[in-house]
Amino acid sequence: MACDRFTRAAARLGRTRDASASWRAMAILEESGPLRISEFAALDRCSQPTATAMIKKLEEAGYVQRTSDPEDGRAWLVSITTVGSDRLQQVRAETTEMIGHRLSDQTDVGRDEVAAALRVLTRLTDMINEKGDNQ
Repeated sequence: MACDRFTRAAARLGRTRDASASWRAMAILEESGPLRISEFAALDRCSQPTATAMIKKLEEAGYVQRTSDPEDGRAWLVSITTVGSDRLQQVRAETTEMIGHRLSDQTDVGRDEVAAALRVLTRLTDMINEKGDNQ
């Protein structure tokens, strides 16, 4: 719950011209792509029509691209473009800077503490992802 609340707070700080769902989608594709729409929808926990609409919007912006799936000519694979990766990095940097400004005003929360917490969360996330849905 704390991670969800922090993520929502960070998204509010890092308001951009695009919806946070767009950045979540691009982050999924950056980490796990290329993906079929159905795979993307499962990872994003949304319906396939919602995923299709999101991918179409991102494709029109030049942030993602669709290519034919070499294993099934009827299917498409979606991946993030260089433009999309660059924009995602920009949004992350802006959000990080805004969070950093907020932390600099705090005397009871240090950057070292936040960095240590992030390392722990990253390890836990990696462990969970390694186990997958099998356990």
